[in-house]
Amino acid sequence: MTIDEALDPFGGRNRRGAVTDLAKAIGVAVSTVHSWVLKGAIPSWRVPQIEAAHSAKRDLDAKGGE
Repeated sequence: MTIDEALDPFGGRNRRGAVTDLAKAIGVAVSTVHSWVLKGAIPSWRVPQIEAAHSAKRDLDAKGGE
């Protein structure tokens, strides 16, 4: 998974707050996600957490953000 793929459901790399939203969704510090952006890589063992966060966000969005 690329950093862009990870951030897209949260508005993409250029959206202010996308890094913060992803960090909150997977329960890590913002600095952790920011370091992935700077490195251009996400540890492979984090991918399942990110995929679960994407799924939860899709479900929430489908319900109208309730």
